[in-house]
Amino acid sequence: MKFNPWVGHDYSSAVNIFGGRKILIVGESHYDSPENVGTCSPNYTNIVVSNYVSDKKRHSFFTNLATFLTGTGPEVSRVSTRLTWENIAFYNYVPVFVASSARSFESKSFWELGEEAFEEVLRTLSPDLIIVLGLRLWDNTYYRHVEDRARRFDRRDHQPKTLIDGRRIDTINIDHPASTRFSARRVRGEVVENLGDVFGLDEVRYRELPDRHYPSREEGPHKEGS
Repeated sequence: MKFNPWVGHDYSSAVNIFGGRKILIVGESHYDSPENVGTCSPNYTNIVVSNYVSDKKRHSFFTNLATFLTGTGPEVSRVSTRLTWENIAFYNYVPVFVASSARSFESKSFWELGEEAFEEVLRTLSPDLIIVLGLRLWDNTYYRHVEDRARRFDRRDHQPKTLIDGRRIDTINIDHPASTRFSARRVRGEVVENLGDVFGLDEVRYRELPDRHYPSREEGPHKEGS
């Protein structure tokens, strides 16, 4: 039981805009009405992302991530946002609806539900870089997947590695992009200064593909989460 990950059409392409690097973004959870807490709708993540990276919706979470990953200006266009998301994968760690809002997320058992499902996603997507969103996710559970099990990640000190079947995957923990304190330029600058250019953005290709038209995804009602 899990929410299927969003996998951009060019995520696995050897010529994607990140120089062929497969980048997986790991968010926390989806929210829904109280009667649906503890249940799962497998295609939900894909519906939500599709609505927001198309012309239907707009939210700072999606544009902030695009700005952070590509180093573009704060007024990233919808076309650039869609292009970025079609070149990455996104997965919410907790495999069930957790609450009606982020502030009411209280059950610690929901964190534990995500461990096995997440490892299955890692085996399927085989990412080269994992970006974990927010301290709450890292502190509550993600550290269990890291080789040194560091509960507190300081990107100034070291580059943690996610372990899966003996493979070590570069991993970053950043402030949550929906947070009011999130600054894509500041966070990207910190990552590049301390860890180098882990993104591998092919700027030429990124600028040559703004008019690419990707096939539409299944659409439907959306709910919040990240």
